[in-house]
Amino acid sequence: MYVIMEKIKVDFVFVILHYNTVIDTKECVDSIAENFVSTYTYQIVIVDNCSPNKSGKELVEYYSNNEFVKVLISESNLGFAGGNNLGCLYASKKYNFKFLVMLNNDTLLMDKKFCDLIFREYSVSKFAVLGPKVITPSMPYDSNPGPSELRTIAYCKDYIFRMRCLLLLNMFHLDFFYKKMKHLFSKDDTGSNREVNERRENVQLHGCFWIFSPIYTSKFVGINDKTFLYREEELLFLRLKQNNMKSVFLPELKVFHKEDRSTNTINKTSHSRMRFFYLNMLKSTKVLLHELEGAD
Repeated sequence: MYVIMEKIKVDFVFVILHYNTVIDTKECVDSIAENFVSTYTYQIVIVDNCSPNKSGKELVEYYSNNEFVKVLISESNLGFAGGNNLGCLYASKKYNFKFLVMLNNDTLLMDKKFCDLIFREYSVSKFAVLGPKVITPSMPYDSNPGPSELRTIAYCKDYIFRMRCLLLLNMFHLDFFYKKMKHLFSKDDTGSNREVNERRENVQLHGCFWIFSPIYTSKFVGINDKTFLYREEELLFLRLKQNNMKSVFLPELKVFHKEDRSTNTINKTSHSRMRFFYLNMLKSTKVLLHELEGAD
């Protein structure tokens, strides 16, 4: 005889991807708890993405008596999409939730109206994915919203060529030349320094903080996992376009993003960090190109 476990009903499930930086993860969890009001319920799923400093075990112990937090430890580094999808899969099996929030561990909630704003916006727009105003410590100080148009095939081919050139330079430790080549990236129009304070629909949203509604989670578990790191925003935006789903940027909803804290722990030297960036951006842009070509 099989026993079917009933899913736990909650309003929100937060999936936090953890890598090395324990303080950031704890502060992220604390910001969720501090900004939730008693009229809403939530659960937090932390995914330790095989942190080399073994900090996942520290988190398991730290939250062992916290009924609102579950820590999963991945046996391998699954990358951004894969790690988040591990948490999404667990959440979809364990909880009956209304909204799933996928957030970086270096983000902080800032408003006790967080839940009210999301429920209100969903009742009006029936969004698939919602993005907040993302406040950052450095320029452009606001990461959302992104463009309203998809990347083109021509753009991807051009960017792949640039990454190959930069990888070649990196092999010979000529990274100083990169500063002289910044004009190669002048066509990158993912955003500007202009602060945006008006609500927008059907725009690309920054990957540090996504709120998925039942319209999305009833059809997909997580995001496109063909990349290890980078281009997740474009791939999600493409998926939404292909499925006639709506994205919304809501500036009333605010979060703080410390920016790339976990990524910067992967490689300590500037040279190795840049090689990591070039290599993974090259691979991810190839994935995006393939997806765009398949969409035509």
